Amino acid sequence: MIRSIVVFLTVLIIVLFALSNAHHIKLRFIAGEPFNVRLIYLVLFSYLLGVVSATHFFIMLKFNARKKKAAAEESEDDEEEAA
Repeated sequence: MIRSIVVFLTVLIIVLFALSNAHHIKLRFIAGEPFNVRLIYLVLFSYLLGVVSATHFFIMLKFNARKKKAAAEESEDDEEEAA
């Protein structure tokens, strides 16, 4: 029951945030004409870009850790065989 209330309130806050930021803004890049985009789409795009980049970063950290662990285990196996 409490979980349902928390989920409902979270969704309500997100919807209210989206509605309050639904107006258009002019977005300019380095070159070219400015174009109109809704602020909530810009915020959402920026958030998703951050999530994707952070996820990629942590996946690469985990991959490198596994690679180092495998290399360390392989060198230990080579040392045991040599002895």
